[in-house]
Amino acid sequence: KHRNIYRLESSIKLPDRSLDVPQTPVFLGEALKEEYPEIKEVVRFRPIPVQSFRYGEKALPVDPIATFLADESVFDIFTHTFLKGTPKNALDQPVDLVVTVTFAKRYFKGENPMGKIIRTNTGYNFQVSAVIEDLPGNTTLGFDAIASMTSYEQLVGKAQADAERNAPERRYIPRVFTYALTEKNAT
Repeated sequence: KHRNIYRLESSIKLPDRSLDVPQTPVFLGEALKEEYPEIKEVVRFRPIPVQSFRYGEKALPVDPIATFLADESVFDIFTHTFLKGTPKNALDQPVDLVVTVTFAKRYFKGENPMGKIIRTNTGYNFQVSAVIEDLPGNTTLGFDAIASMTSYEQLVGKAQADAERNAPERRYIPRVFTYALTEKNAT
């Protein structure tokens, strides 16, 4: 599907220059999907707002450029090889966590990772819902683990999530990487 996948970007106008960034405001993808019928699906990726994961006695820092929250539509847009679990329901629940083979080896040392609980430094529990092959090196947005975007409010608190959604001065800040899948030959 790579010929029909586009990364959305923001152009920020500052007093002395313009700046193009690969992130967009949180609401933009869905707004564009509603406005343009040639957009079949959108997915947002957001760095996960935690510092570490713990499994049993093992605690490791979270790599902020390799661990994301994503919408469940991620597997409708991008193709991944599932070794355990299925793309259909991998990110249905707020607690769902999809991990790569490398992540599974790092944390679970040969144990079957399915259903295992990973605890964040903030006390939130994720449950492994799928294991996928490692992503190729030429991926624009690589990751070792992605969790359900629906867990964001529990991770940062309702007040912060509401402020980002509703406060006009914060609503338009580019915070997520947004990708759109279009119909073939869309212009």
